[in-house]
Amino acid sequence: MKVLICFDGSSFSEKVLEFTTKLCMNGRGAKMPKKSKHDITLLYVGKKDVKSEYYVERIEEELKLFREIEHKKWKDPSEEILERGKKILADVGIAAKTKYREGDPANEIIAESREGYDMLVIGSHGSGGISILVGHTYSTVAKTSKIPVLIVKQIEE
Repeated sequence: MKVLICFDGSSFSEKVLEFTTKLCMNGRGAKMPKKSKHDITLLYVGKKDVKSEYYVERIEEELKLFREIEHKKWKDPSEEILERGKKILADVGIAAKTKYREGDPANEIIAESREGYDMLVIGSHGSGGISILVGHTYSTVAKTSKIPVLIVKQIEE
């Protein structure tokens, strides 16, 4: 089964991964065999930089200089987030690919899900536990998706 798992690096999304690994292992605690029957992809969606579009219209040269300076200081967290999720899955014997998309999370998740996946897994809230914005994301995804969507709610300890 080809499965797309939405992962934002939050502790909740790590629990979603743990839950999904149990599903992939049919509830067993043992590690998956080296050749898993599941094709897993982790997806992280970054937000577009809306502010820079505003500045481009007004002061293009200053923005270029600002970006050069800031780019040296700022580190994109997407690679680290995806590698952490990949390691969680690898620790239980599940090999996963990673993918990064940028833009509106709901739109990007739907677009990625149309790339031949059989199922999509998403948490009911994202980083920081903010359910109002992510609630919009997962409800939009659930309503729009052409494939089954598994929404993982709060997991009790």
